[in-house]
Amino acid sequence: MPHNTSVFGLVEQDLVNRNYSAAMKRLVSVSNTYSRDSRFLSLLSFTQKALGDMAGQLKTLQVIANLTQAHVAYLDYMAALYNEGRLNEALDIGLLLQDMDLNDINAKYFARMMVKIYLEFCDYEGVEEVLARYEIKHQPDDLMLWALGFVSLAYSDQNKALEYFRRAVEMNPSNDQAWVSLAMLHEEMGDRELALANLE
Repeated sequence: MPHNTSVFGLVEQDLVNRNYSAAMKRLVSVSNTYSRDSRFLSLLSFTQKALGDMAGQLKTLQVIANLTQAHVAYLDYMAALYNEGRLNEALDIGLLLQDMDLNDINAKYFARMMVKIYLEFCDYEGVEEVLARYEIKHQPDDLMLWALGFVSLAYSDQNKALEYFRRAVEMNPSNDQAWVSLAMLHEEMGDRELALANLE
């Protein structure tokens, strides 16, 4: 049997060439030997995603997370669960991670994921709690400001929501969600002209 580095090198070449079926065949041929090898599992996860095997990828990501116990592995697993609509399971991973000390990049990614999950559940208190924790050490980004606008609307505070939506579009003029939310709020507040301007 070829040494694992040469097999993995061939798999990587297949992936670069978008020959995903060949990559999967190579991985299957060494799966018994390297089933707990992190490089093998990473290549397998990437190949499964490329082939559209989301169920297989979720299982692989779970193995990686459990094997490595790394924050980033849990975040990848959480994001994949969210993307597959498995919100309760994604939230469970999030609750596991919420008290862990994450670096700045992972903390931002985590906060954004949790905000998206809580918004899906219309759990505005959850959104507030996540962002209150995040704001202790970091500045909120445009998605987080937009989410706070929704929280303000849930509490019937249109003026505060308007402020958050405006700050979100100032921070990121490409945030279409914030522009649409701003337009809808202006419409609701009776300013149709400004609402149309925001949509444009």
